[in-house]
Amino acid sequence: MIDLPTLKHIAKYLFILLIVYFLYSTVSILVYTKIKMNQTSVIVQEMPVKSMDDILIPNQTNELAAVSSKIENVLPLRCQLIDQAQESLLICQYTIADDDSGLIFIGKLLEAAERGVKIELLVNGLSNQVKGFQRLPLSLLASHPNFELKMVGGFNFLKPWQMNNVLHDKLMIVDDNYLLSSGGNIENRFTVVADNPRPVHDLDVVIQRNGDVSKDSLITQGTDYFNQLWENPYAVDLLDKAKINGEHLSEKDIAENKNNIAAAFTRQKSLIGKEVLEQMTFHPIASSHLVHNSVGTLVKEPVVWKQLTTLINQSEHNTTISSPYVVITDKMKDYITVPSHGQIDILSNSVNNSPNLFAFGGYLNQKEKLLEIFNIWEYQGQGSLHQKAVLIDDTIGIVGSFNMDSRSTFLSSEHMLIINSQGFHDELNNIINDYKEHSLPSVMGKENNEDASSTSALKKGLLKVISWISPLIEFLL
Repeated sequence: MIDLPTLKHIAKYLFILLIVYFLYSTVSILVYTKIKMNQTSVIVQEMPVKSMDDILIPNQTNELAAVSSKIENVLPLRCQLIDQAQESLLICQYTIADDDSGLIFIGKLLEAAERGVKIELLVNGLSNQVKGFQRLPLSLLASHPNFELKMVGGFNFLKPWQMNNVLHDKLMIVDDNYLLSSGGNIENRFTVVADNPRPVHDLDVVIQRNGDVSKDSLITQGTDYFNQLWENPYAVDLLDKAKINGEHLSEKDIAENKNNIAAAFTRQKSLIGKEVLEQMTFHPIASSHLVHNSVGTLVKEPVVWKQLTTLINQSEHNTTISSPYVVITDKMKDYITVPSHGQIDILSNSVNNSPNLFAFGGYLNQKEKLLEIFNIWEYQGQGSLHQKAVLIDDTIGIVGSFNMDSRSTFLSSEHMLIINSQGFHDELNNIINDYKEHSLPSVMGKENNEDASSTSALKKGLLKVISWISPLIEFLL
């Protein structure tokens, strides 16, 4: 039996080890990341990207583009696209939660695999570990010859800095026929309106092939980008590593998992089965480009941010940006030139509805300086905004996974679809204007636009503290 002095001695050394590990993690996560960001930013400033003239040159993509913002269409649209697959499904997804949406999504993938569709599913590590991804009935798919699963990032005890290596893309490529790009996650708050008092509003863009496959098409570019992500050294094969619990299930477990999927379909039967594609308006594309951050590094080359700011700097009229978070670091400001004509409007969340306290605290700290450059509108409606979009001049509409913050700029894998299409631009503009009608302009010197009683004192207090400390950590927000 261990005596009390020995226990105290052990506890002392464990405490010292804990302090040492905390310092090791802090230095590796903060200092290493900051240094690499500074080095990478210098490199990318010299990197060429497409000019506005390049984007406007017509190219034969043989594709049409459509956009949807309705929450009730999110889940049935994905189900319908999976049902359309005959040969292959390539899927990148930041988060798949263990709720009805996740169960239905996995159930649909199982149906596709069983009819012969080859599926490659690439997910982010840390967010899915938090959201219970591995509690989903993945074992039903794990041994299927048509299913492959890889994960990027996650928490590594020996390499804590890798938690900043984030796969933030949301992409689905169906054969050579469809590409879905979105900012949304597979979880109920993004997909189910009923009994959800704080829904999350996002955008889905569907690219549809309309003729022969073109080497310049977004579907081709998206496939190339997915393959880069799939083959990058940080993408770990979960099936080969046997990291899915319960890979070898009993018949009882298999039956239980299938019953759970069936129950989720039953609970959401009013959503499933809707023919969303037939309801969407597909617009001809004059020209297009998929831009993405560098692949295969922990700190990314901020190619998306440079491309977006280049087009904004070269705009002839007005620019509108929709982003759930707006935290612009000094390194990001290096890419911005204030337009001599036109204006830049930003639509974002408000203090009352933003679910991301750290990002919003960072925004509050920068708010007055941001208002010197941008007109900012804060959404006051039900739920919160999660859409990532840019409208430039009269024909350019840009949608994808990129948030207007340092994390999307330097740490996450991100992509945006740049679409030159009058019809697509106008439809996207109408969607954003609908949300602006439920927003109020941000005012210099005021903390928020809402009635003070609508935001709890606790949330206000936390945001104030976070805004004070945010300059120290804004490069991670």
